[in-house]
Amino acid sequence: MVLGLLDLFLGGSLLKVPTFFKKELFVVFIAGGLVRFNVSFNLATVMICAVAFGTLVRHVPYQQHKYCKDYYCGSLDSHSVVLINGLMAVLVTCFLMQTFVSLAVVLIGLYFMLLYTPQSPITHNKLTWRSMETARQVHKVLVHLSRDNAAPQCARFVQSVTGHFSSQAEARVGCYLDNNRFVLCGGAGKLVPLKRPAFCPFKHLSVTQAAAIPLEVQNRGVDVGVAVLLQSANQRVLLTRRAAGLRIFPGVWVPPGGHVELDETLVAAGCRELNEETGLKLELDDICPQILGLWESAYPPRLSRGSPVRHHIVTYMLLHSPHTHTQLQVGLRPDPAEVSGCVWVDRDLARAIVSSVEGEEGEVCLQQLPPTVSVTEVSTDGGLRDSVLPVSVLCNRAPVDGPDVERVSTGTKFALELWLNTL
Repeated sequence: MVLGLLDLFLGGSLLKVPTFFKKELFVVFIAGGLVRFNVSFNLATVMICAVAFGTLVRHVPYQQHKYCKDYYCGSLDSHSVVLINGLMAVLVTCFLMQTFVSLAVVLIGLYFMLLYTPQSPITHNKLTWRSMETARQVHKVLVHLSRDNAAPQCARFVQSVTGHFSSQAEARVGCYLDNNRFVLCGGAGKLVPLKRPAFCPFKHLSVTQAAAIPLEVQNRGVDVGVAVLLQSANQRVLLTRRAAGLRIFPGVWVPPGGHVELDETLVAAGCRELNEETGLKLELDDICPQILGLWESAYPPRLSRGSPVRHHIVTYMLLHSPHTHTQLQVGLRPDPAEVSGCVWVDRDLARAIVSSVEGEEGEVCLQQLPPTVSVTEVSTDGGLRDSVLPVSVLCNRAPVDGPDVERVSTGTKFALELWLNTL
């Protein structure tokens, strides 16, 4: 009994131990304590029942008990006999109840162990405690892949999602959300383009480079993002410049967007991110959502700038607004923690941006465009200021190495090209 109390004390104290396997140790100590209590209680029950039965046999009056044959008979009255019988009944009942409860606990534990067994294979050679814990729990929406009607499997961080469906830079896939899984599949049905850049790190990642990526990064899986191309009634789309303090793609122009949260639809996630980043709130009945395409994004975007630490599939979604861009501009309230500038892009500017293909040399023809474009600068305190930006900045290409430059992201160029095809 003392050892059982010690196990329970140690198990409870483990809740404050700063180690990633404290849950497993907690379960072990609690289970050990319960086992010791079970054994101690059962032994005590058997001993007390034996003593009670012996007392009943030796001290019950002879005429009430056929086993009494010595001089101790008759020393107990009928009330004492009833008391002893009641005590024995209670102890036996407790013994049986505890046995059934213990059996039920074991069966429930086995059920949940089987229920939460990870379905997707873990590719690292050694299965760590952290990878097991990550595989058992669903913390976020991740990409799952299915081909040839096979069951969807969780995409690995180091694999090229586009390469899973095609050896080319682009594939056509179906996509849907199912039970907090973003499933990409081939085959028939409504398909959308899925594309990766020619310099995608996951296309060129060697086995040695993949193994060198830290386990905590590999265990992230492939995240799911949504980016909103908000088209105004006069056919302009909104781009925002990511704040300089952000860890991923700071100072780069992209549509408003972010991660898809648990139990969200793509449209709900896009509208939420649009509202959080720009302050614009859209009515779902007015937006006419349309998925333009999917983009496989990595950060850093090139292996020459370091091993990847983020892997996303970004869904570019077109939302139509019944208002002009000047009317929408009045409602802009950008979050300075995420946005440092806003610009409305018309079709002519979009064509120029799309023509600045990554990896190609030569200047972009801007002769038909004004040298600058109007932008809204966002100060660190949330204040807005009208300004201008050289059009050439929006047509910059991603550098091969060294620090990044202010530019429109490669994935956004892909999305703008798809948008132009809808006009």
